[in-house]
Amino acid sequence: SQIALERRVDLEYFQGPWSMLLRVQDFETLDEEGITPEERPYRRLPQVAARGYWPEAPLGLEASIDGELTWFDRNTGVTGLRGHVLPRLALPLEWQGITLRPAVGADFTGYSLDDTAAGANDTPSRALPIYTVDLSTVLERRSGTGRRYLQTLEPRLQFVKIPFEDQQDLPLFDTINPDFNVVQLFRANRFVGLDRLGDTNQLNIGLTTRLIRARNGSQFLTATIGQIRYFDDRQVVLTTEESSSSGQSDWIGELGLNINDQWNLDLGYQWDSDANETQLAEVRVLYHPDDVRIVNLGYRLRGDNVEQLEVAAAWPIATRW
Repeated sequence: SQIALERRVDLEYFQGPWSMLLRVQDFETLDEEGITPEERPYRRLPQVAARGYWPEAPLGLEASIDGELTWFDRNTGVTGLRGHVLPRLALPLEWQGITLRPAVGADFTGYSLDDTAAGANDTPSRALPIYTVDLSTVLERRSGTGRRYLQTLEPRLQFVKIPFEDQQDLPLFDTINPDFNVVQLFRANRFVGLDRLGDTNQLNIGLTTRLIRARNGSQFLTATIGQIRYFDDRQVVLTTEESSSSGQSDWIGELGLNINDQWNLDLGYQWDSDANETQLAEVRVLYHPDDVRIVNLGYRLRGDNVEQLEVAAAWPIATRW
C-alpha cells in the first residue's frame, strides 16, 4: 500500500553517447503516526547521474559507464553523500544464430556520511568485479492451421559471478529486495539500489515461446518459465534478512495472451519447490475497445499475506464528460 506521495523534478540531457540526469526528490508521508521516522524515505537533494554507451567500441567490444552522485537527507538517522561508478565491457559474439555475450564490470561505491553511530566508519566503500556470460538463441517455425502463426522458442542461460564483500557498514538509503519476476531473473544484482551488491555464483535459466500472427506480425501469445540455480550460499543481506543457503530460486512463469485488439489476458505464477507451495499468483484482464475507453481487472494472491482485487477504468459519459 502507498505510504508516501512523491514530489520530484527531473532535468535530462542527451548528447551523442551520453545521457545525464539531475533530480531533486522528496516525499510526503501519508500516515504520520503509523510510519516511524526511521521508516520514512530519504530525500535526494540532489541526485546527479550520467551514462555513456558505445555499442561499437574498438576490437568489437561494447562499452558503457554509469556514474552517480547523490546526497541523501532525512530528519532521522544517517545522512550523507553516495558516489557510484560502474564501467563495463562486453564482447558480443554470434555464430549460426547463437549469441554469446561475456561481460565484465567493476562496481565502485563510496560514502561520506553524517550522524553515524559512535565509532562507526563515516567513509565506507565497496569495490567489486561483476562477471556475466549470456548465451541465447531464437528458433522459429510456422505453426497453426494454414501455418498462420510464426512460433518462436527462445532459450537463455546467464552465468553471474560476484565475489563476497562484507557490506554491513554501508547505509541503506534506497535499496530493497524486490519481488521475483521475469525481469529480476536476468539481473546481475539481486537487490534494487546501489547500497548492496549481492554476492553470487549462479546460473539463470529461462525459456520463452511466442506465437506471432504471420499476416501482420502482431503477437498473439507469449509464455516464459525460469529459475535460478545457485552454486554457493548468498551472504550479503539487508538488515532484516537472513543469509540464504537454498540451491535454487522459486520457479516463475508468465503468460500473456493478446486475444484481439480489444482484449488482453496476463497470468503470473511463482512456485516454491522447496516448500511445495504457491508464493504468488496473479491474473490481469484488460478491455480496450477504443482510444478513450479502457477497463483493467486484476487479482493477486501472495501466500497467506495478501489477497487483493483491483479495478481501474476510464469511460467517457458524454462528449464533455
